[in-house]
Amino acid sequence: GNRGEISVGTAEAGGEVTEVAARPLLDVIAEAGLDRVDALKIDIEGMEEPVLAAFFARAPAKLRPGMIIIEARRGEETPALALLERTGYIATQRTKLNVILTPRDEEKET
Repeated sequence: GNRGEISVGTAEAGGEVTEVAARPLLDVIAEAGLDRVDALKIDIEGMEEPVLAAFFARAPAKLRPGMIIIEARRGEETPALALLERTGYIATQRTKLNVILTPRDEEKET
């Protein structure tokens, strides 16, 4: 019904199977030649937490995004939101479907 909503699964789960290439976020940023990330909008159907966890484990502090927009319905707490809060981000705005997070003030100084 919603061709824009696709999730990672296995062939055993049923449905159409399509292979796609995937690379770590840090590698994508490096390949693009970026020396900073002002804003990151991430919506990868529930896989945000492992992708962001790997990114924050390897990325230098200068590559931490100045703003992150992530899908989470109002009142919903997700593993990705919990990770971002533990990593030093706070929710500054919420819409019906998204949360905007920025580094805590002390995190901005690093």
